[in-house]
Amino acid sequence: MSSPTTPRFDSETLYEEHVAGDRQCGEPDTAIAVTESGVYVRPIAESGGPLEFALGHEEITGLQCHGMVNRSIAIETDDASYEIPTTMLDERRFRQAIVERSGLSNPCRRLVVDRLGVCPCTAGSSLGCLLIVAGIGLVLSVFGALLGIGAIAAGAALLLLAYMFRKVSTWRGANRWERTNGPDQPTV
Repeated sequence: MSSPTTPRFDSETLYEEHVAGDRQCGEPDTAIAVTESGVYVRPIAESGGPLEFALGHEEITGLQCHGMVNRSIAIETDDASYEIPTTMLDERRFRQAIVERSGLSNPCRRLVVDRLGVCPCTAGSSLGCLLIVAGIGLVLSVFGALLGIGAIAAGAALLLLAYMFRKVSTWRGANRWERTNGPDQPTV
């Protein structure tokens, strides 16, 4: 069910969501839609969000995922790059809708976690931060100092592993999709 402030698009909508365009977890201020004809990002009428653009699928030359905790997706054209925060998006469905319709591909050999759509960076970062906070709490107690130091070490190790996984994935090119054929050629 869509609200009256939701923009209407001229073709079939594949993915639609409202996000906070300034990376905050506040009220959604931007409507994002991927349709059969392109990607549309518009501010919701009363809020005046910071993002606004419309791109046909044939204009999109690349797509790249950024960040480990504050994630975003950059959509690239020949002339510009548009960065969309993914805090409130189903990132996998959004990315897949754009990649399939725009003829983009990723030549990087996929790992098992890539195929499953799992992002160890997010889970590792969240669990690592939780262990560090729990460890600090345990260190402050008289009886849990030794357990607290172990929890802090385990949390720091998880954060480091998540960071290294993200860097290796970026180096491999696992987070970048590019156009493999010209805009006039049909996509397969």
